[in-house]
Amino acid sequence: RIYEELIRVRIRMVPSNTRLVPLFSSNNLLTQTMNYVSALVRLLFPLELIRLGFKYLIYVFVQLVITYFILHSFCKIKELGKEAQYSLTIVLAFILMSAVHEIEYGSWIRHESVLLPVLLQIDSKKNCWQALITG
Repeated sequence: RIYEELIRVRIRMVPSNTRLVPLFSSNNLLTQTMNYVSALVRLLFPLELIRLGFKYLIYVFVQLVITYFILHSFCKIKELGKEAQYSLTIVLAFILMSAVHEIEYGSWIRHESVLLPVLLQIDSKKNCWQALITG
């Protein structure tokens, strides 16, 4: 029953040119799992938006910076304080759930924007944003 509801939510149509079209059309559990994993990668690395035009480049850039920050923080998780580790866990949970529910990039960026205070909490003790500049 829950599986059927997840499928129904995922296949609803939205009028958008930034819609995340599932890569696999079958509705069995294996292909839906593969669709969710691909959606996760596509949300974090939205390179397919580049083909839609110049106006999406800023979104792609911002998303890649956020993705880098999250991955960099995750790799340095032992160096983060407890509050930052909890914040990173919240961010990762949000991203994983978004891969299941988001059906287009526009809603993803709107929903992701509420994570800014949580991302800043991750950076409160260790300046991870500095890593973007210095490498």
